[in-house]
Amino acid sequence: MIDQIPKRTPRTTSALRVGPWLALLPILPLAIACNDDPVELGRAQGVVHDPKTAAFSGELSGDVQVSISSGGTNWFDLGSLNGITIALQSDSDTSNVHGEQDAPVSTYSQVRLVFDGVDAELKAGSIIGNTTLASDAIVGLGGSDRRVEIVKQVAAFSVVTDDAVRRSILFLLNSRLWITEASLQQGVVEDAPIQSAVTAVTRVDSLP
Repeated sequence: MIDQIPKRTPRTTSALRVGPWLALLPILPLAIACNDDPVELGRAQGVVHDPKTAAFSGELSGDVQVSISSGGTNWFDLGSLNGITIALQSDSDTSNVHGEQDAPVSTYSQVRLVFDGVDAELKAGSIIGNTTLASDAIVGLGGSDRRVEIVKQVAAFSVVTDDAVRRSILFLLNSRLWITEASLQQGVVEDAPIQSAVTAVTRVDSLP
């Protein structure tokens, strides 16, 4: 179900305006000069959490990005790739990927999480399968290219112009399904296990 939230006075940004020199170029389509419609903006953020369901601890570190799409063809990035750390197997810790961002007012149905050059740094004493780590260990995410793109279909959601609310996209990493003895021995996790394990939901947050 799409959340129905009353709109307040919209925040907007103007689309690109073409300068007067365009009159000197009659061969260009007239439509280019007419793109003055403002774009309404709402608030959105991407958040990552790894719920505690296993007996290991550590963190992810590297570049991360969150994007949203109405159909999977055109994507709006909530920010550029951002170097952050994400706690693994935590009861409460969440990581905000980009902070609160302006996003075009629209209805969306797909979300994307990208890991680029991310490592899982596992702490000594962690138990993974039948293995107890005697020292810290590092497992790379994303196979040989070190990049993982995770695309999830979610219930249709709206970004709206109401300054009293924010749309949050929450990714649950479920790392116990892809931090395994095999990945520990290989030193790397391929894309598929991560893509399969991660889930995503959205919510509306009320702002003060």
